[in-house]
Amino acid sequence: MTAIIVDGPDRCFKTTTIKLFKKELTLRGKHIPSYKASDFSNLFTEQVENKSELFKNRLRFCTTTEVDMLKQLDFDVIFDRHYPSEYVYSSYYNRVTDESLLKQVDKDLAAYGAKIFLLRRTSYTGWVDNLDDSIILEKIDQLYNDFAKWSSNKQIHHIFVDTMTESERIQHIYDLTFKNH
Repeated sequence: MTAIIVDGPDRCFKTTTIKLFKKELTLRGKHIPSYKASDFSNLFTEQVENKSELFKNRLRFCTTTEVDMLKQLDFDVIFDRHYPSEYVYSSYYNRVTDESLLKQVDKDLAAYGAKIFLLRRTSYTGWVDNLDDSIILEKIDQLYNDFAKWSSNKQIHHIFVDTMTESERIQHIYDLTFKNH
């Protein structure tokens, strides 16, 4: 089955790319559901009293549940952000995370055959984060590059959104996703 993770800094068209990719899949007779990794964890967030460990607990309880579901039910899915974001933002904010669990999730998804598309830019000049304009997108971008080096997943693809058209980007992702199917 197909597990796709689309991740990367803000302003790199992750959600737009997923919408266009799903449209292309539909035209080719394929359907893969997608959701933001935060959809499941938002339900969890509302129930948690200790907000100081919120992200670490999302990893512990939500992300691991998603991985277990994939392994047991063997279904297709596209994630709009996922565990690479935990790696990046816990590093950026010097926030506590569960590094051994992060490594296990990485190993499990690599074994599952998950494909990770890191949407990035060659330059972030003039671009600011969606929620926090104090975030330095170049630093976030470097941390995504560090994630790719850290990860045991060999199906990580860097897509530089400012070097190709939307249609080229969608075709490239399609080819990388289905070239072995």
